[in-house]
Amino acid sequence: MPLPTLSLPYIVRPAKQGLSRPPMLILLHGSGGNENDLFRFASQVDERFLVLSVEAPFLQSTGRYVWFTAERMGGVSLNNTAQFEFGRQTMIKFVGEAAKAFNADPRRVYLMGFGQGAVVSLGMMLTNPEILAGVVVISGQIPPEVKSSWAPSEKFKEFPVMVLHGKSDDIFTIALGRSTSAELSTLPVVLTYREYGMGHYLTQECLTDAFNWLRERLDDAGVVGPMESLGYAVRLGSVHLRVRNLDRSVAFYMRYLGMKVVERTGKLYAFLSNDDAHHRILLQNVGTDANMPDHRAIG
Repeated sequence: MPLPTLSLPYIVRPAKQGLSRPPMLILLHGSGGNENDLFRFASQVDERFLVLSVEAPFLQSTGRYVWFTAERMGGVSLNNTAQFEFGRQTMIKFVGEAAKAFNADPRRVYLMGFGQGAVVSLGMMLTNPEILAGVVVISGQIPPEVKSSWAPSEKFKEFPVMVLHGKSDDIFTIALGRSTSAELSTLPVVLTYREYGMGHYLTQECLTDAFNWLRERLDDAGVVGPMESLGYAVRLGSVHLRVRNLDRSVAFYMRYLGMKVVERTGKLYAFLSNDDAHHRILLQNVGTDANMPDHRAIG
């Protein structure tokens, strides 16, 4: 079956079968690359993600594309503003098209960009954070073109951002990586910043950290993959459990048992169910300093 026609060329790795509205990860390659560059790592991405890898809109040479043309001057990369803005707007349009075409969850759209792809990703996040759930930027910088049009600060509250940069990067220097981190720190985002002993390229260590971070975002959001067929019926009675960490326990039962939170009483109780009952599991937070049960105790 042919793929839907969207605003930019792309290739796709479907999410695992059984997810009705999967989260979506869009990969944006760097200067002189194409949609295959980052897609070769798609097998390492959590299978709950629908993965799309896009091709930048401007042809550099055969098989090589850019998001914008740039020139080096005094160690600073100067962007073609019109091309950058075209790429940013086209990607904003692409996000909406792709979510609709593949029935993805529009609340769970993530970007991962390298080099120029990281610049465009940051540009989208800083101007339109409401269309994204999180961003991974590798070896890029905040585009100066969007500094006058950042979204209001309150729109970035608890927005997850991961910034990864090579200490030996000769295209986007480590100084740019650190200044990007510093500028993002002025916003109420949840920022993860890491440096690596690499140049302007990707290492497995860097990719592993990025993919683990993305997986954790789904875990924290309670995105549950399809359950494997057990071949027999499973029924659960009502259970009252005392736990040390309520948030962690809720996330565990949502992910591995497919439970949903029916009611929550502050940080003390959480009621979870997987059917029409008010709850099948009652979690009570007793705190991290609670006593361990005696080794001879039952229950």
